[in-house]
Amino acid sequence: MKLRRLFRAEYLWQPAQLPRRVWRRLHRPPHGTMDLTLPWGFTVTVNPHESIGRSLVALNVLDLPVTETLWRLTDTGETTADVGANIGYMTGVLAARLRAGGRVLAFEPLPELAAALRTHATRWQPLTRARIEVHAEAAGAQTGPATLTVPTDFATNHGLARMQEAETSTTDARAVTVPVVRLDEKLASTGPIGVMKLDVEGFELQVLQGARALLRPG
Repeated sequence: MKLRRLFRAEYLWQPAQLPRRVWRRLHRPPHGTMDLTLPWGFTVTVNPHESIGRSLVALNVLDLPVTETLWRLTDTGETTADVGANIGYMTGVLAARLRAGGRVLAFEPLPELAAALRTHATRWQPLTRARIEVHAEAAGAQTGPATLTVPTDFATNHGLARMQEAETSTTDARAVTVPVVRLDEKLASTGPIGVMKLDVEGFELQVLQGARALLRPG
């Protein structure tokens, strides 16, 4: 660690973070996963050699501006959506903030990530009175099957899988057919959505096209 890095805000204002980070780096397994406890008390299982895992090992938070924004915008007891939930880090942020009567609708189409998301949701449920619902589906403009392409470097960054609107040939490592739903149809009976986090690797426009009524003011 270079000397100038010791003067970052996270170390100056929270000096305990530095030895914690050093300890985690020294004790991370050469292969496999490890468990981390996040600032709001939820435990998450990560691969410390993958992008999300490395960030959480280093700083104990992922994408601090987004984490802070979700925390500030979310009101206790409302319904929220996490579209492109991955392993569920942001789902956990929403659930921790919502508390009693709240609800998180988490969408993740890639089977292995959806499985991790479901494991985390089950683990976190006793710690929050918010309801966490996992949907192993993608959101889009049209209902039906679509192709999720998984690049060759997915093992080092679990956020790189990308949606395609139809079956196409691909030179990526693999292609997975996943179900797609329109949020206007899927969430028609859920009532107002207080906050929706959207991170779907370039498929955002299609998601919004399928959520016109949901996002219409009033």
